[in-house]
Amino acid sequence: MKSKSTAAILLLLAAIVTQGDLGAAPVRRPPVRDVSYVTVPCTGPTADDPWTNTKIWVRKDRQFIVQDKNAEVVGQPPATHWSVDAPAGTTDLDGFKGRKAGANFLLPGADVGCLIGKVDKEIFALGNKATVPGNVEGYLFLAANDYPGAFHDNTGAGDVMVASERP
Repeated sequence: MKSKSTAAILLLLAAIVTQGDLGAAPVRRPPVRDVSYVTVPCTGPTADDPWTNTKIWVRKDRQFIVQDKNAEVVGQPPATHWSVDAPAGTTDLDGFKGRKAGANFLLPGADVGCLIGKVDKEIFALGNKATVPGNVEGYLFLAANDYPGAFHDNTGAGDVMVASERP
């Protein structure tokens, strides 16, 4: 009798652990998402430094998504309207599509006025929504793609959401 009650208890415990399905795979929880909001002035935090420190530490073991704070709100226009070139008007975080930055810009070859990021010495284009490269680790800095010395005449700011997912 003892072995039947022991077997029943073990079977009951196994059912509880596997949530009632003895043949099911273990339950996987969805990744935890940490979200921060940052305002990136198109002029930079100071006239001499175009990079805004988000105070977010990017890690190689997580995915970091940077996007306009309204990017996932259906029917909402981008939250950002900024200008790095007054005669050309304002743009969103994608910048002036097809207008490539010259060699003197923070990120040559990327669109003029697009949101760019920097971790350590690695600079990369982000625009309205992008993932931070997975090979970098350090504090995330953000800026508008313009050339040094030209930020004083920029206008507007980018309202950005940074989300990280951890297993």
